[in-house]
Amino acid sequence: MKHLIILFTLLLTCSCLTNVVRPMKSEFAPVGYKPKGTIKYLANGADFIISGRREDAFREMYRACNGKYSINSEMLGYEYNSQYIFINYQCEG
Repeated sequence: MKHLIILFTLLLTCSCLTNVVRPMKSEFAPVGYKPKGTIKYLANGADFIISGRREDAFREMYRACNGKYSINSEMLGYEYNSQYIFINYQCEG
């Protein structure tokens, strides 16, 4: 029974995280160009699960930008009858 509870908890805390648009860096970009990206995560579940997904999103944006980034906007949206939070971000460095 204990193993079943652990397995169920792991399934619930699945990050369900997708980097929809990865920031693209280019050697031909204009001066001052800052790559942008979009990430989404599932907005369903208990508060602590959603908070964990948000933290995973922060970690992924940090990795995609090799450090500093800023959030331009956040919005709630739907895809295939599931509710997601979309974050548009920009690399800062």
